[in-house]
Amino acid sequence: MTSKLLPVFGLVVLLLGLAGMAPEQASAGTAPLLQRVNTDKARYNPGEQAAIYLDLKNGTGSSFAGSVTLYFRHLGAEAGPDQTRTVSLGAGQATTLTYAWTPPSTDYRGYLVEAWVRDQSGAVVDSGSTAIDVSSNWTRFPRYGYVSEFADTVDTANSTWQLKNYHINALQFYDWHWQHHRPNPDPQSPSWQDIANRRVARSTVNGYISSAHHYGMKAMNYNLINGAFDNYWNDGVQVAWGLFKDSGGSYDPSRQDLHGLPGGWAGGGGKIYLFNPANPGWRNYIFTREEEVFQNFAFDGWHMDTLGPRGTLYDWNRNAVQLDSTYAGFINAAKARLQKEVVFNSVLAYGQDQVSADSSAEFVYTELWDDDESNDDYIDLLRLVERSKARSDKAVVFAAYMNYKHSQETPGGTQRLFNEASVRLADAAMFAAGASHIELGDGGSMLSNEYFPNKNLVMSDSLKAAMKNYYGFLTAYQNLLRDGVVSGSSRIELTGLPSSTEGDAGAVWKFSKSKDGYDIIHLINLENNVSTRWRDENAAYAAPDQFAAVPAKIYYEGTLRPNAKVWVASPDYDHGKAYSLSYSTGSDAGGSYVSLTVPKLHYWVMIWIEKGSNESGTALSETFEDASVESMPAGWQNVSGSWQVSQPAGATKELKAAAANSVVNYIRGFNTGDYSVEGHVYLPNTAHNAAVLARMQKSGGFYQLELRDGASWKLYKFDGRSTWTELASGAHVYSPGSYHYLKLTCRGNRLTVEVDLQQKATITDLNQPFLKGTVGLRAESADYRFDNIIVTGLAG
Repeated sequence: MTSKLLPVFGLVVLLLGLAGMAPEQASAGTAPLLQRVNTDKARYNPGEQAAIYLDLKNGTGSSFAGSVTLYFRHLGAEAGPDQTRTVSLGAGQATTLTYAWTPPSTDYRGYLVEAWVRDQSGAVVDSGSTAIDVSSNWTRFPRYGYVSEFADTVDTANSTWQLKNYHINALQFYDWHWQHHRPNPDPQSPSWQDIANRRVARSTVNGYISSAHHYGMKAMNYNLINGAFDNYWNDGVQVAWGLFKDSGGSYDPSRQDLHGLPGGWAGGGGKIYLFNPANPGWRNYIFTREEEVFQNFAFDGWHMDTLGPRGTLYDWNRNAVQLDSTYAGFINAAKARLQKEVVFNSVLAYGQDQVSADSSAEFVYTELWDDDESNDDYIDLLRLVERSKARSDKAVVFAAYMNYKHSQETPGGTQRLFNEASVRLADAAMFAAGASHIELGDGGSMLSNEYFPNKNLVMSDSLKAAMKNYYGFLTAYQNLLRDGVVSGSSRIELTGLPSSTEGDAGAVWKFSKSKDGYDIIHLINLENNVSTRWRDENAAYAAPDQFAAVPAKIYYEGTLRPNAKVWVASPDYDHGKAYSLSYSTGSDAGGSYVSLTVPKLHYWVMIWIEKGSNESGTALSETFEDASVESMPAGWQNVSGSWQVSQPAGATKELKAAAANSVVNYIRGFNTGDYSVEGHVYLPNTAHNAAVLARMQKSGGFYQLELRDGASWKLYKFDGRSTWTELASGAHVYSPGSYHYLKLTCRGNRLTVEVDLQQKATITDLNQPFLKGTVGLRAESADYRFDNIIVTGLAG
């Protein structure tokens, strides 16, 4: 929802709120010397040394003498000793400085390498950065690119070098092959024609593979999983393996499902016939053909393509085929047979759930086309990631095409520019959501169409520079963006700016993430947007205004670590450098908070708060014995109705609902979202329910385990507005005027119910699950009482 519109700050560039301003944090000069900062690889194995290159050219108009210092940072903190070199350049003179650094050996970590150029007085005159990814496997943090031009004139080394400078760590070789059902060309042939009748040179394919490996990238062989060219029946493929459009039987190719090709393509406007991925004969055939590919080319894996939902189809035996149900089995069989990495394209998210939950695919790759409203809005990108993460912790990559209509309407033989504002906003949304974006390839190109060789739109120099910063940011801060990160429960208040939690146009989109030791806040500036659609079909979006010194209050749960720092960074400023912010703490009716000033906001800002580690073992044991009768116990907050401590005759103290529809929560909350909450509940009658609540959201949502009607238990999810969803229920007979014991265990998106020490059910919430939040109690009527509330953090 969108909060009340407030006055907007002027566009002054203030750095208020920055703690410990160091010399390198000053603004860079107007006469740059630093042309490029890059590394020798896109990815490093633990213990591997990185080479860092700084290309300098003196554009000051006079001689320059000074120094260049590299700073190595992990999430803002120092990760290695600084390295300083002196430099002396005449006017117009250029040089390259080479540094060597061996990062810490911890696997799966990202680092920012800051480069600051100072003159002899110590004044900063220029700055830049690069990033380093230390990961033994690229699929943990995929930064997927592509190559689609394979003529013998292509400079494969330079093209791959350019993509390495964006930290691309794997390449999809789009349409490199011969035919879909016979991807491996004649081993003796130096070239062949692809599906669009373009000439493919063997030397170029091999050159790309070699260059990719040299720069620490993987090379993925592209092919459709179930397609064959016209006249396939002459090549050992059987019609009986096909997919058919009716249930009549006695099939021939004329009734087979197919995908038509444009005129001038293979077969002069021919067809791709489709086959059943579950058919053993087809699997054996296409796996054999792929084995031939890997025997002749040094590819690292198979990028599997599909054509999305195809409607109702039938196999040879007239059985209906649910196509997405065949994908996981096909992937698993291929990987077992080929012993290669597998990436699978879930077109329009069709099959995404199965690929995420049931397959051995390396990560989730989803192609978002423009004819499905379920993936059109900024908020949909976040929801698609959360949908995938509810099923597995695999990384997510979106194939998503910017300014699509603008590209399609570009006159033949001409090129137009991408809209920089909408590209940056879309990438901000995807990266902050926890995904990456396949968009960069063929050296310095960007995708605007599902046909990758399409070059109707090109990047401006400004957009290329922005993408360097955005991909450096994605790499340097990968541990905050997509490393065990879950949806957070923090609430963010911004003063002076319209803001929204739903990605509304005309507002700053604010949402939170969380991981062990950190709360993470994202602010994406949609204030100048007139639409919630991320594609910007007509390339018309205006750049957002720049805001400075924005007051913010961030409500958090659990505890801060001792001497906690609050950090801010943005790919839009100082090449992604992290700054430590001054802040104050406090609490009010909304809970504990930090109050700070966001120095600057243009497109995207990320803030992270250093929290205490996730609790393990008893995190709360509440007997209410320390509270006075008829008072509210310390640490608890009335949400609705009325509560007070009571002490029935001959009993210990308890917390009693003093009014109908009463809700109370434990205000401090917990660092962890994986815990069990349990306790006694006294039900004076069976006319109403009593419940324990878990993962209560700042927006009002929660999970509720209740006893009801003297005969049953129920587990509900409340969305915080008006919708109650029953997740599970079962029989449990109980008598009025008695105590009962409820326990709800939350681990990831799995919820386990116990009633009176009997395990009743375990369910998985796959629909935007709540993954963090405090505990609470709820009574539908007065005089229901609770005692011995225990919260136990679950390790691992």
